[in-house]
Amino acid sequence: MRTTAGVLALLTALASAAAPARAGGHIVAPAAVDQALEQAAADRARDAARVDALLATDAAAAAAAELGVKVETVRAAASRLSDAERADLLARAERLADDPAAGYLDPDIKQLLVILLIVVIVLVLLDAVD
Repeated sequence: MRTTAGVLALLTALASAAAPARAGGHIVAPAAVDQALEQAAADRARDAARVDALLATDAAAAAAAELGVKVETVRAAASRLSDAERADLLARAERLADDPAAGYLDPDIKQLLVILLIVVIVLVLLDAVD
């Protein structure tokens, strides 16, 4: 019993002595975390504005009407896209606009992109409902 108490006292002393040495050290500096969070917020706002600009076009309203969905519903759903989903959607839209082999036609590209955007958002909505 005396040995157990001695071992516990030793372990407690070691644990309390080691804690102050680790308390001040961080893997990432707080300033770096703040900077990363600010950059992520700026990226999120930029991408959200780009999606919103696409959904504000007449082509978006027409595409939504073709699918039987209100464009306001699509806009609300677009705000719930994750950062990765929004970035992926915008990257696909950019590749489509830049790649003539992907069917780039200047007057029709916006409508095609908007239809793609609305379809993806509707699919995300349907997945969220389930």
